[in-house]
Amino acid sequence: RRGQERGRIFSDRINSTASSCWKGKTTVMSQRIILVGVDKSEASVRAIDWVVEHLYRTGDLVKIVMCYEPLQGFVGAEFMNMPTEEQQRKWIEKEEAALVQLIKVTNLAAHNFEACLAPGDARDELPKLAKQLDACALVVGSHGKGAIKRALLGSVSSYLVTSCDVPVIVVRAPSK
Repeated sequence: RRGQERGRIFSDRINSTASSCWKGKTTVMSQRIILVGVDKSEASVRAIDWVVEHLYRTGDLVKIVMCYEPLQGFVGAEFMNMPTEEQQRKWIEKEEAALVQLIKVTNLAAHNFEACLAPGDARDELPKLAKQLDACALVVGSHGKGAIKRALLGSVSSYLVTSCDVPVIVVRAPSK
């Protein structure tokens, strides 16, 4: 069954709000929505595979969302450099390709899934989407930063655990 693709990658992109990612609720009474927040890391592959192995039940819908930062302009005292529409389009296409590649290396192909991009910070967008979709859980991978790096750089998973209205499952890296 691994070769059978049941999911679909959204070509629709989220514009500015979480409400435009998925148009309307696609849930059936017995269908659970499992939201998986991903980036371009091995931690995301582990999170998706963990969902397939431990959480997914027949009839569930796995919604994969990858947040990205749109290209930003630079403004200085004597100049302004704003990205063109073409540059933005190429940036989004690059992010879409990364999302497709990430999904290809997981065990998700034979399961019911949808995926899309969301502009903005994952700390802001994932809780909004989880609440809007009435997800049964939000699953993210942990990069395994130590306490010092986590304190200096911040941790998306730590933030989500404390701020999200739905249960958050953090998939850790395997012990060495």
